[in-house]
Amino acid sequence: MRVALHLAFVTILGSLAPQATAQEGSSASGAMSIGKFTVEFKHVYLVAVAVNGKPERRLIFSASDIGAGIGKCATISCATNDLKEGLELEIDAGARMNLWAVANGQKVQHSDTAPRTNLTTTIDSGDMVAGTLAIDRSGIGGPKINVEFKAKLTKAYKG
Repeated sequence: MRVALHLAFVTILGSLAPQATAQEGSSASGAMSIGKFTVEFKHVYLVAVAVNGKPERRLIFSASDIGAGIGKCATISCATNDLKEGLELEIDAGARMNLWAVANGQKVQHSDTAPRTNLTTTIDSGDMVAGTLAIDRSGIGGPKINVEFKAKLTKAYKG
């Protein structure tokens, strides 16, 4: 009986706990235009995974708070499942960064690469990245991005 009461109490407390939201201390200010759509970045998330012993970090810029969805994911590939208006940027891919831009509920998408020099960092540690990102791929139908940000590690996934 005591065990059942204890489990019930833990379950009730767990349901009262606040859901994960935007990462405390992280901020994004800027926008992305792609086609006729403009996305105002309000949130940024830093996610990471070790692949063959090397870090792979991604910045996820979003118009809406998708932190709860990122927190529920078991793999890094799931981290952008709720991204409807925003940008995913792989920053440890080498001399060029992989990017995926979406707008209009993912009805507008663009995958591309950009030189790592388009990302200017003032902080670049394992658990925080801050700086500016300026990319213009509008000439080929891609996004034009200008954003200043500070991203604390939101979640580290197991590789």
